[in-house]
Amino acid sequence: MNQPQVPPQVRIWQLALGFANTRVLHALIKAEVIEQMRQQPQTLSGLAQACQLNPDVLYRALRFSTVIGVVEQKDDQYSLTDMGMLLLKDVPGSLYMGLLIIGSEPWQRSWENLAHSLTTGEAAFDKVTGEPFFDYLEKHPEYGVPFNQWQTILTTMTTRAITEAYDFSAFRSICDIGGGHGVLLKNILSTNSHLRGILYDQESVVKDHILSDLSDRSEIQAGNFFRVCSNCRHLADEASITRLE
Repeated sequence: MNQPQVPPQVRIWQLALGFANTRVLHALIKAEVIEQMRQQPQTLSGLAQACQLNPDVLYRALRFSTVIGVVEQKDDQYSLTDMGMLLLKDVPGSLYMGLLIIGSEPWQRSWENLAHSLTTGEAAFDKVTGEPFFDYLEKHPEYGVPFNQWQTILTTMTTRAITEAYDFSAFRSICDIGGGHGVLLKNILSTNSHLRGILYDQESVVKDHILSDLSDRSEIQAGNFFRVCSNCRHLADEASITRLE
């Protein structure tokens, strides 16, 4: 059966209110409301007390969450839907870390200043924080650490498809520039035993690399991948280096 068509005015309004979805989900995650519903349904008063929140505002946030399909209410009990379960910290396919990042102040302020980028071509993030993106993350680990963790999660989601789709047999050395913790490179090396690999990223990132069990075939190099990667190029065989993005 065909779903009734949403009037264009309604659809535009739904799209315009997307910022509210982000703010509500981020607030419920940060306040541990989502985590409180991990095991079993909870009452409004129970959630408000456990998370030390205002019950009236929490009620409105939960009601909003039921509309967007994250929470469901039965009588006086609130519980997570299957979609809402993806906001828990450690479940398969969890989006917790991503919501933690995009709902944080630097990201939100940057999006609020998109008009600056449209007008000048300059990065809104640099304008609102006063520093380039990666320099800021380096100085503010409260944002840098979860950002790197989220990048690792995203890479993990796509690694298998990449390694199965691409033929690495023509190469002897692979340099993953901006390779984070090395998830993709590790998978490539594990499935291509003839390869050596170089992981290149900022020092604060590669210090948490996951290539220890492949140390005989991997090199860890720290640096700024926006500059010429001359200090890792000499480690690769001539004409056998592939940049992975």
